[in-house]
Amino acid sequence: MTQTIVVASGKGGTGKTSITAGVGCALAELGRRCLLIDADVGMQSLDMALGVHNYAAFDFSDAARGNIALADAAVPLADFPQASVLAAPPDLEEVGTNALRTITHNIREMDLYDFVLIDAPAGLGEVFRMAACAADAGVIVATADPICLRGAERTAQELMSCGVANLRLVVNRVRPGLMDRGLPNIDDAIDSSGVQLLGYVPEDESVIVSAAYGVPSLLTPRSRAARAYRNIAKRLVGEQAPVLKLGRR
Repeated sequence: MTQTIVVASGKGGTGKTSITAGVGCALAELGRRCLLIDADVGMQSLDMALGVHNYAAFDFSDAARGNIALADAAVPLADFPQASVLAAPPDLEEVGTNALRTITHNIREMDLYDFVLIDAPAGLGEVFRMAACAADAGVIVATADPICLRGAERTAQELMSCGVANLRLVVNRVRPGLMDRGLPNIDDAIDSSGVQLLGYVPEDESVIVSAAYGVPSLLTPRSRAARAYRNIAKRLVGEQAPVLKLGRR
């Protein structure tokens, strides 16, 4: 049965797209068929982060309208052939409010993928709600700072109002040195959001470099973020995975 997960955050800059890309590739590495949908209309960053933007001739609005078959609109990743990317349309006018719901319904009916990860736009606007209403589970991405944690709490409330009841939290860009100086830690993030922890990802400059060159971060040797993505993917498929130690690099 297809698991459809919206990846959301209350504010920009949390690394939501990096989480979507990294965990999606890790799920494919585990042998799961995974579709990554960029729902950040107008920004279209997921296909660039994974290096397939030059091949994304169609977007999810084309697939929803039936202009092209979903399998032909989605672009497979060369290094992770079990994963494909479905780009976002360039502007809101091309998007119907039920576009993503239509796509995810068809995926479930035809059993096309094991996982669908929807990279929702930051904030809580119309397109965010469209992405949320197409999902049956949610991953909230937050960093451990007071402003972002307040946004995570509000995001959880908004997702639940859209009928997304199964929510998990990923704390991204964790830096132990800042926690030692009294800034919020992972326990604070869990308490503030009211959402169960799925995992955390340590700060890792290789994620920025990988995205800039359009290379999946899982291909970076010794990347601590890549290890975290793999652990999160294992938990999503029901496997046991250790929590990374918060040691300094």
